[in-house]
Amino acid sequence: MPVDKTRAFELHKKAKGKIKIYPTININSPEELRLAYIPGSVPAAMAIKEEPELSYEYTGRGNRIAVITDGSAVLGLGDVGPDAALPVIEGKCLIFKIFGDVNALPICLDTRDPEDIVHFATSMAPSLGGINIEDIDSPRTFMIVRELQSRVDIPVLCDDQHGTAVVTLAGLWNALEVTGKKMDELKIVINGAGPAGISVAELLLYAGAKNVTVLNRSGILCESNPHMNQFQQELASKTNPENKKGELSEAIEAADVFIGLSKGNLLTKKHVKLMAKDPII
Repeated sequence: MPVDKTRAFELHKKAKGKIKIYPTININSPEELRLAYIPGSVPAAMAIKEEPELSYEYTGRGNRIAVITDGSAVLGLGDVGPDAALPVIEGKCLIFKIFGDVNALPICLDTRDPEDIVHFATSMAPSLGGINIEDIDSPRTFMIVRELQSRVDIPVLCDDQHGTAVVTLAGLWNALEVTGKKMDELKIVINGAGPAGISVAELLLYAGAKNVTVLNRSGILCESNPHMNQFQQELASKTNPENKKGELSEAIEAADVFIGLSKGNLLTKKHVKLMAKDPII
């Protein structure tokens, strides 16, 4: 949906950032200052030292996340780098605050090394209740999320992966209510094997789907597909139970569900006619 560029520029220039840090308590006297800072912080600090989980009780950690990107795959823009990604990431943090009252910190990193990003996020973890990896290209986003999940004891979310998957599953469940079809009987085709496509496929399998076929730019994920990264190869071993080969036309035949997670306008009327009765698109 188009936006008025003049108004968009005016909004960003006037706001000078879409989020701010505000105090949750006031300091109106020397005594209140001592309570809030030193020495008042000492009892809480010492308690947390003995029992780290108390940091969620005595600090704002539990309602604070970091939204971390390197600007390599910004929605609708592609690789624009960390500086240009900042307005988008600030907007994401604004959404967290307005709709969820979650305090989100926009972090745009000037590195493309997955280990650098993992190290930075891991180092921040003691201050956070969660980490949101955002707009990092594939397959690095998978590497980063998996490694972080193994290193930190707080939730690690990738909106491109997990957010898309959750919304897709919710929509599919609603469609099953309408059509009367059952998850374990569906033939599902997912066009797109990036972060969204792979994560949607994984969640659908977890939710009970038995027949899922995924395509990348070179066609159906299968042993004969020559252009699969590590994560696509892993998915290929769990999908395509009918051992189909070829392109979308071969995959879509008798399918109950089509999920488009690549570029638009790839599904044609001809494809839809090949699908099963009451197709879900």
